[in-house]
Amino acid sequence: MEKRTRLILGFLALLLGLAALVVWNVNAGSVHVSPGEIVSILLGQDGGNDVIVRSIRLPRIFAAALLGGALALSGFLLQTFFANPIAG
Repeated sequence: MEKRTRLILGFLALLLGLAALVVWNVNAGSVHVSPGEIVSILLGQDGGNDVIVRSIRLPRIFAAALLGGALALSGFLLQTFFANPIAG
């Protein structure tokens, strides 16, 4: 397989995994929200649980993704700054 194709397939797999984890995380909690209702809420239709999803669960997911990205970036920058040969 060509390197570019493997890279694209890897990113697609990671993107699908992230989407599955987002749906699972929005669904997890004391109030059950079905995947169909999650999609309708994300598309802008109001439902019974739209306040829970939009005000609590989605900001928590976005904060976790932002924090994970920031930690990865800071680790990369530290390894690059200290010229760690393993990080190359």
